Amino acid sequence: MPQTILCPMCSEDVSAEAKTCPHGHENLTGVWREKMQLVMRKDAQLPNRCVKSNHPAETHLQCHLSWLPAWTLMTNALTPITYIIVALIFKKTASVEIGLTNKWAAKRRTATVVCWLGGVIGIGCMLGGSALPKDAEALTLVGGLTILGGSVIYGICNTNMVTAVKMTDDHIWLKGVCEDYLDELPVWDE
Repeated sequence: MPQTILCPMCSEDVSAEAKTCPHGHENLTGVWREKMQLVMRKDAQLPNRCVKSNHPAETHLQCHLSWLPAWTLMTNALTPITYIIVALIFKKTASVEIGLTNKWAAKRRTATVVCWLGGVIGIGCMLGGSALPKDAEALTLVGGLTILGGSVIYGICNTNMVTAVKMTDDHIWLKGVCEDYLDELPVWDE
């Protein structure tokens, strides 16, 4: 381990144990960029800026992330129970607090409400389809598609602010961070 590290915000040399740099940047050690991804130590604190707009953060969101190596999906071809066992063994998790502006936090809340409404409407359609003798299959199909498209797919695309694309025991690679935010970080060189 080096005795000094670079502050990700100003590139000032600081002690490896320091919590702030001489310019007052708080606990920003251990955050880099690699191409269009943010790389951070699992114990690092992100800069107090919105990861989506690079404006000062007005609120914070605790993200619980998990990641599996891509090859683990191939074990599902053997049997689902094999996949579950392999996934439990190789799954990596981390918890990261990200900054958001009120605008981005509101977008996420709206997406969450749309997901829940899509799920409730979809279940209602499926129950209605099973209760009505006429057009039961069509209503059940509409309900299933509403749950799948309107709730699950929309939710995955719009409620996750950042996504883990790689994880080791010490570091996390995140996508979904805006380019302006990444431009202010030093380049990952490990």
